[in-house]
Amino acid sequence: MKNVITPSLASLILIQPTLAAAQIERIEISATKRQATVQETAIAVSAISGDKLAQSNTQELKELSNLSSSFNSSSSNSETGGTTLRIRGIGTTGDNLGMESSVGVFLDGIYLSRPSVALNDLMDVERIEVLRGPQGTVFGRNTSAGALSIVTKAPSVDGSEFWSNITLGNYNAKSLQMGGTFPVIEDELGIRLSYASRKRDGYTISQTSGSDNFTRDRYAFRSQLLWLVNDDIKVKFTADFANSEEQCCDAVILEESPLAASGVYALAGLPADGGVKSFGKNALKNRETNGSHSNNDAEQSGISSHLEWDLGWADFSVVMSYRDYKAHTKLDLDYVAMDVFNTFDPRNFNTFDTASIELRLQGQTDKLDWMIGTYMVDETIETAWTMQLGSDFSAYQNASLWYPMIIPELTAKFSEEQLRGFIVADDGTTLFDVISSADPAQTFAGELFAGSFASNDFEQQGKTFSLFTHNIYSVTNSLDLIAGFRWSKEQKEGRYMQSDSNSGACLNTAKKVGNQMLPSDFGNFAVAFSCVSYTIPADIEGALFPRTFDEFFEDENLTFALKAVYELNENKHVYGGYTRGYKSGGFNLDPSAAAAGADPSFDAETTHAFELGYKAYHFDDKLNLNIALFHQQLDDFQVLEFTGLQMKTFNVPTVYSSGLETELTFNASDDLQWHLATTLLDARYPDKCDGGNTQFEPVSRLCGNPLTNAPKFTAILGMNYKYALENTNLSYFVRSSLRYESKRRTSVQAYSQSGNFMPINQQEANTKANLSIGLSADDGGWEISIWANNLFDKQTSSMTFDVPLRMGATQSFIDAPRLWGTTLRIQY
Repeated sequence: MKNVITPSLASLILIQPTLAAAQIERIEISATKRQATVQETAIAVSAISGDKLAQSNTQELKELSNLSSSFNSSSSNSETGGTTLRIRGIGTTGDNLGMESSVGVFLDGIYLSRPSVALNDLMDVERIEVLRGPQGTVFGRNTSAGALSIVTKAPSVDGSEFWSNITLGNYNAKSLQMGGTFPVIEDELGIRLSYASRKRDGYTISQTSGSDNFTRDRYAFRSQLLWLVNDDIKVKFTADFANSEEQCCDAVILEESPLAASGVYALAGLPADGGVKSFGKNALKNRETNGSHSNNDAEQSGISSHLEWDLGWADFSVVMSYRDYKAHTKLDLDYVAMDVFNTFDPRNFNTFDTASIELRLQGQTDKLDWMIGTYMVDETIETAWTMQLGSDFSAYQNASLWYPMIIPELTAKFSEEQLRGFIVADDGTTLFDVISSADPAQTFAGELFAGSFASNDFEQQGKTFSLFTHNIYSVTNSLDLIAGFRWSKEQKEGRYMQSDSNSGACLNTAKKVGNQMLPSDFGNFAVAFSCVSYTIPADIEGALFPRTFDEFFEDENLTFALKAVYELNENKHVYGGYTRGYKSGGFNLDPSAAAAGADPSFDAETTHAFELGYKAYHFDDKLNLNIALFHQQLDDFQVLEFTGLQMKTFNVPTVYSSGLETELTFNASDDLQWHLATTLLDARYPDKCDGGNTQFEPVSRLCGNPLTNAPKFTAILGMNYKYALENTNLSYFVRSSLRYESKRRTSVQAYSQSGNFMPINQQEANTKANLSIGLSADDGGWEISIWANNLFDKQTSSMTFDVPLRMGATQSFIDAPRLWGTTLRIQY
């Protein structure tokens, strides 16, 4: 991270005597599968070194937004399945495992199939490359918005190194990272071992159950073996393992339902507050929730090998990997202190098994730097999802639907005599009997809701095969032309099966809603989504019932990049070009996906990106300025939205993302460095984004609105100051940063179904500060610091959504509060 101090501290530092400034380090990256500096690469890229990650106390990928102004992330009800990564405002929102991320994550060149697989702590990292814009030509799968390339430190065959980081912080945080590298056979065989563990209490507290959420309890281990077979061949073998047992995620209720003040919960036999004791601004400020704990447990392991062989006329590379990931989730999805519904069943899990191989051949002639290759992936996804209705479901449904809406609607439209004419059961029960009973929901259903459940199982098997080439042709000493192509073939088979169900009340409710003897608008109120979508038997006649499916998806696509780079001089480059990106289609792995004859599949997403860039060093390499101007059009943009009866996956015909990015680094002296990163962004659905299909209301309501969590302006100002203490081998340092973002929308939809703008679903502009001060040895052997991220404890929302079955109530998952601690780093 480019670190900074606050303006007041900066003014003190700037009065120090000016020293001769050091030149800025030129970091080499592998964004094109070749080693080159950031300045030489015709891609908008931020290279963040491992030292910068450590100095900024960045422990996981989600915190990269403190370092890159064009990147942000958010999580929904589960970090193991609902995390969204965004670059330039583009990301795939939702927690449906059938949808793949628009931002690809690669660990030492190996694709991590979902963001959840990449959310371990950053451990022994050499650098992270944030590649902005489509990267499909070189990186392949699902990089239509960009890519994060994590490069770990390699073993050494000619020297030993050992290191450790120990951190203690608020919320009972404890973190340990340690490792080392040493030669087994000098100049031939080296090994590197790395370990990380972290625990921390949660920063939201339920006011009803006392449970905390957003905890950390994880550990990871990685071993690497580097073998220099001879002068031409080297092989690296890697094995890693990670485990986490954490509680996540509960939401803060920002706006309470008017039902609470109307007395309907007490009328239904529930506590008068309906299970909500804290809401509004104070709840957000104090991070108070109302649900119980939700568990996110995950375990993964991976093995890989990297072969590099110098053939003389070309370099041959082989990268093979296998990764297994399994997560168990137990979620309190009603978010209140009522036993309404949950997914506490121990059978719930998500698994990913991914095997891949990449072969590359790369060589050079006088004019041409060429590369060809092939890439293959075989992936199996399995997920089991059991939802169960609790003992309070019937009463909660009465309070949420029957008393405030259904009964007033029926009594306003029909007389008692008419209501007695609507028969709802074989025993002669009428609608009048239902609305006159103490438990209308249960009387209407004819059976108890409590204990109803359905176990839904999904499987998706996918195969990817691609051929690619990436070539750089030197027209003159100053002008290079770049052409890259990748042909891909995707095959996926998606299945939905229901292994078990016991939900007579839900079954009866759904059947009766479609009864032609009842009022035609009865179904507008009578179906609670949790009952129909998730706890009802499948494959029963009727539009509301889930449909099992076994479908096949196949697609072929050509992505390519055409660019030109012109060297103004050895320190200044300009580039421009066009890139076509691609993200595969697939299947909506949700019980409601094929209900009412719906197609459970969704189309592929493509990106057309134009970019102009300027990269330069000025003032004898003491100032580095990179600028990128971009315009991206996404066709068939993939969106996931809950419509009330279905978790609907659909493609929006057109989405735009345009803007200007700048990155500036200035070495004011040997001891003082400034960094500024800005993103000016217009990422939105155009006014006519529905392609003329105004009948599909979920898309039409998106038109003309900005994308979720895509602020128009983001800026990061940083400073890193180090001052040597006289007559010692010690220095003190001050590092600080300020991150500003303009207002952003935090919900999928900006407007309600009635067309009203929802200001509660907007996070206002905010600024967050990070600060670190400490002491270090001049030889780099040790460093101790006291630090704080989000120093002034600015509380912000990351995602807002409706509280289930609680009319007019809105809740939010929130960003991290102030986190502070002390860290000791040792290296020898």
